[in-house]
Amino acid sequence: MTSQSVNLLFRDIRGQIFLQFRDANAIVEPFCWSFWGGRVEPYEKDDLRRAACREAGEELGLALAPEDFEFVHERQGSDGKRSTLLTCQRAISWNDVTIAEGAGGGFFPRESLSSLNLHKRLRYYCEEENWVFTKT
Repeated sequence: MTSQSVNLLFRDIRGQIFLQFRDANAIVEPFCWSFWGGRVEPYEKDDLRRAACREAGEELGLALAPEDFEFVHERQGSDGKRSTLLTCQRAISWNDVTIAEGAGGGFFPRESLSSLNLHKRLRYYCEEENWVFTKT
């Protein structure tokens, strides 16, 4: 079975993108900005929105329903891993989250992302599929 992950795109009420800063424990690309999310468990492979809810709960303490997420894009990386980008339809703020994974988080306007040290998946979307950030 191909490894699969969900990448979660969160925004605040102003449309700024909420990203995770990966810590030293990140196996791949520590100390860079990335989407929230992670591996899809075998029992979630037919319901990626369920995986999104679990990841949002584990990483941010958010209690979200599958209906809060919408499919945006799926791609297969050069490493053979499939990743699916889902966007949360609810705006979030610092008051909503309790960060439990990574070194921290931050809200950024879309146009500032290129100045950050980005994880390869986020960098791909910024460079190749920029439209995903305008989808609401």
